Amino acid sequence: MAISTQRLEELLSALHALKARLEADSHSPDATISEDDPLLRMAQACEFPLPTTPTRRNLTEEVERKIENATVLMQRARAHEALSADEQAAADQENSFMEQDYRDSPAQ
Repeated sequence: MAISTQRLEELLSALHALKARLEADSHSPDATISEDDPLLRMAQACEFPLPTTPTRRNLTEEVERKIENATVLMQRARAHEALSADEQAAADQENSFMEQDYRDSPAQ
């Protein structure tokens, strides 16, 4: 099943909130983010692979990529919802990995 527009809206909201927090953060962009940092917990809640050694810089870059990806998926999901039931069923077969693609896209 394709990811719902509601779920994508939730993810985009969380990603934008995380990006805003990263931009407002006053720490060095190249400092490693500790495991107990709220920024890292926010990123984990967004359901994507984190960089091996997360820094504010590489996490910001990753969040920006994920926002772009989620925006494209949102456009696809909205187009999918506009299809007839038969067209949706056919599209579901072709696009059954949309949500998994989002989750599995590698961190850079």
